[in-house]
Amino acid sequence: MQDLIAWKDNPNKKPLVVQGVRQCGKSFLIEEFAKRYYTDYQYYRFDKDAKIKDFFEQDLDPKRIIKDLGLIRGKAIKPCETLIIFDEIQECGNAVTSLKYFHEDTPEYNIISAGSLLGVAMKKGMSFPVGKVDFLTLHPMNFYEFLYAQNPMLAEELKKCTFKDVIWKDFRNELLEKYKMFQIIGGMPEAVQTWLNTASIEEVGKKQDEILLGYQKDFVKYADTKDYPKISVVWHYTK
Repeated sequence: MQDLIAWKDNPNKKPLVVQGVRQCGKSFLIEEFAKRYYTDYQYYRFDKDAKIKDFFEQDLDPKRIIKDLGLIRGKAIKPCETLIIFDEIQECGNAVTSLKYFHEDTPEYNIISAGSLLGVAMKKGMSFPVGKVDFLTLHPMNFYEFLYAQNPMLAEELKKCTFKDVIWKDFRNELLEKYKMFQIIGGMPEAVQTWLNTASIEEVGKKQDEILLGYQKDFVKYADTKDYPKISVVWHYTK
């Protein structure tokens, strides 16, 4: 969140690309940021709304695209005030390319895009806007964040203490137990939330399987047909 705020306050900011593995919380983070720090935002998701893709087929004129995006929602998109969110942008190669022209021709508009496997998903012939976008990478939760989700006070104490502090004596067993659970549950937000809601390893396992299945479906979408069997074998082996 602090990185997003710094991006917003940067007078020389470029369209922002938030990268990360699928289901690590990119969409949630960006929309929460928009609600807190913008008076208005508009969310477009390329994997669900095919009509949005059509706006990028005619040409890549950012002024025309912004006008069309405003028309479809019935409200004008205002420079600096409206945050434009392009989610799953890897589903539309032209939209990725258009970020270059948003930066060059309409820098007054604030744009954040989110996507998984951006480099893999780009179709041949499409150009990535190298040097024309800012990047942030969102990772799954680390142990501190995992602990904070369960015991914020203990997490804050752990964050500011050293190995000489008494916390290691008084809370050693609890911290070790939490770390063992972290090794099993991992840092994917939905898996952690399932654990908080149910305290069931079985339910967490089901959620983890759903996430892994989503990754496997991505292989089908983005890998060449001839390569998919090999990728699938490697995937199942490493699991």
